[in-house]
Amino acid sequence: MAAGTYRPGSSGLPTDPGESFPLRITEGVSLVGEPAGAAQGTVIQGSGAHTSASAGAFQAAMILTEGAAISRLTVRSDGEVGLVAEGVNGEISNVQFTNNETGALLISSNVSISNNTFSGNTIGIQSMLGDSSRIVQNTIQSNTGDPGIGVRILNAGPALRQNQVTGNPGGGVVVDGQSNPDLGGGGRSDGANTLSCNGSADLINNDNSAIFARNNLWDHLDPDGIDAVDNGAGIIDTTGAGIAALPCG
Repeated sequence: MAAGTYRPGSSGLPTDPGESFPLRITEGVSLVGEPAGAAQGTVIQGSGAHTSASAGAFQAAMILTEGAAISRLTVRSDGEVGLVAEGVNGEISNVQFTNNETGALLISSNVSISNNTFSGNTIGIQSMLGDSSRIVQNTIQSNTGDPGIGVRILNAGPALRQNQVTGNPGGGVVVDGQSNPDLGGGGRSDGANTLSCNGSADLINNDNSAIFARNNLWDHLDPDGIDAVDNGAGIIDTTGAGIAALPCG
């Protein structure tokens, strides 16, 4: 997909003539843009009405279908959600999500999300309703506004490894509902996440279950109760904690 900014009604969209947003990436198709260099790269900007069977109606820029992949794009919905993946397998890599209420909304999916940047959104990534996606080597920083959360997990179990989660004022990773994420040591992740300089806390557990968060880098060598806060009846396992390169507090 050539460099440029694609809005609803733009010519050259990788969809049927006259199709409006959200852009639905066809099953099994890989949509690859031009990287941002001296030029702006490939930008998807805008949104359209979408109704999810689980999450209701909202505005979105893109819909990922089964086996589809996107890479080397900038996604700005100027609405609510940058990209929706619901009940699918797929891949998201080298994408910049900015100026969305939620950068990527993962519902009951198993998506590979690697080497992306989530910045300037209200929530960077939201994983919900049985989602088990793999969130690896992403930069999730400075997602501001209300609530200003890097990753929100609701009744889901994604695996996070080797991510940089920093500067999110409402919390780096916030866990709600009956969730079982693996941030390290739970069998799906070896940790190595940097969880640092997030406003409310770097990891907030509002659940009653145990969370594996071993072998990560925090603001304090003993993060329990400071960087890793348990507001429910569960526990957070921060065995193997280390100090982030640029710690706060």
